[in-house]
Amino acid sequence: MKPIWGLMIDVFPIKGYRHRSYSILAGVVDSISAAMVAIGGKLTTGVALSSLIGLSATVPIADVTIDACIARNSIEIHHLVLSVVEEGIDIRQ
Repeated sequence: MKPIWGLMIDVFPIKGYRHRSYSILAGVVDSISAAMVAIGGKLTTGVALSSLIGLSATVPIADVTIDACIARNSIEIHHLVLSVVEEGIDIRQ
């Protein structure tokens, strides 16, 4: 699913923004889905299933968005990458 989300974020910007709008959208959907599961009590099967799908779908969207921002910043702000390499910080944990 992550390649599909990555293509969607790059090809279909929302209001001219690619990463910020999808990050905000994923956060809103995630918050609403989590609140419905936490507060809902006795949920119908359809509502519970859609809430859990919402929770499951927003995590890869946020992950792909953050990865894209890191990749873009490492290209645009090259001195940040060099400072990490020069300090010998291992970021591959």
